[in-house]
Amino acid sequence: MFQINLNVTKDPKTWSNDGVLCYFDPVSKRLRKKTPEETVRQKILYFLTQKMEIPTDAISVEVPVCHFVPGKRGRIDILVNGYDNLPLLVVECKAPQIHITIETYEQVDYYAELLGAPFAAVTNGHVFQLDYWDDSLQRYQEVSQLPSYHTLCTKIGLKSEDYLPVKYQRTPFDQLCSDQAYNNAQKNQYYVGQDTPRSLVPFIINLAECLLDPSTRCTGFPNADFRLIADQGIRYTAFGDAGGGTFSGPYRTLMVDVNGNTKLIGFSIFSLIKSTNDPHWGTRKGASSLVVSIDDKEKHHMSLELTLDTYALQQRNEVRIWHGGRMAVSNIGSVKQQEVLDYVFTHAPYLKGADGKVALGTLKNDHLFTMSDSDIQDLLGRLIQYALLRDELRYIKKQQYMMQKIKD
Repeated sequence: MFQINLNVTKDPKTWSNDGVLCYFDPVSKRLRKKTPEETVRQKILYFLTQKMEIPTDAISVEVPVCHFVPGKRGRIDILVNGYDNLPLLVVECKAPQIHITIETYEQVDYYAELLGAPFAAVTNGHVFQLDYWDDSLQRYQEVSQLPSYHTLCTKIGLKSEDYLPVKYQRTPFDQLCSDQAYNNAQKNQYYVGQDTPRSLVPFIINLAECLLDPSTRCTGFPNADFRLIADQGIRYTAFGDAGGGTFSGPYRTLMVDVNGNTKLIGFSIFSLIKSTNDPHWGTRKGASSLVVSIDDKEKHHMSLELTLDTYALQQRNEVRIWHGGRMAVSNIGSVKQQEVLDYVFTHAPYLKGADGKVALGTLKNDHLFTMSDSDIQDLLGRLIQYALLRDELRYIKKQQYMMQKIKD
């Protein structure tokens, strides 16, 4: 058993949201409410990445056991995968005041055995016991020395050179119009819809790959009244829309400060499945949608689904992105578009275009976009401002609805 003193490790930085202190989880890339157990977990994540040299990309948190064993209940605090992306280490975190007992060891060893993970660990921030599966004894045995990630992997025969990380590959600009790029975007990457105009596809591929490319970072937003804290890169998550659909996949995630409140804003592009007389979806085109999501504390939702087939107007190599104010509120229905526009333009006049619609930006599709491009940052800033104002109006409409129900 390793004695560790997390008190010498400085507390993770906290962020405020509606007066509630939260941690930013570097693994799940979500805001998590500060609690004694969460403090231990965040410090242990630091211990794993800094002391045991485990890559953040190899770590998952709050993993349901049923993902591996259908029907099994339970949740794994921290799961580390090996070079082969299979379970390597299961970690159970307890609050500092919780004593580690034999039942605790048995619980984490049970989870590790279910997943086939050769290593299991338990901690309350004061002690850290690491066990290794002994084939000869058919049980977990305590490890006497703290190993590195490389040592954990090599102990079970994994070689790092056999599992080199794959660098994100973008489509070269001169190939954005090719059939190969079109087929890949539609059938493999799923961000170009079946009915999206072919002339718009090169722009959509360029923008989608810009959002997914981790090699460049957003540095700020011109004209915005909120502040970029950090570009947190890519995270994999899912958000539902008002119609019951789900947009699951990679999102570019930006942490921003809005009047002292920390929010995570996600961006991604998805294709919609074409349907004809479907019992749920009815008849709809296979379009391409730009999705903007907002996270604060434990809540996360999709604020804007912008159909690029409709709201991206292309003239030669210039694409203007706009929106007409269409918005729905759950359990209430649609809000009049002019009401949305009036609210948005009152609070952010710079979003009003010459045509009276919401002007979200103009991009010249004459080079590979990067997150550091000023036009991309202007687009993202405008999308965030628009999404935040839509959320404000949603809240107002819900409050009005509730007040009316009380009166009735």
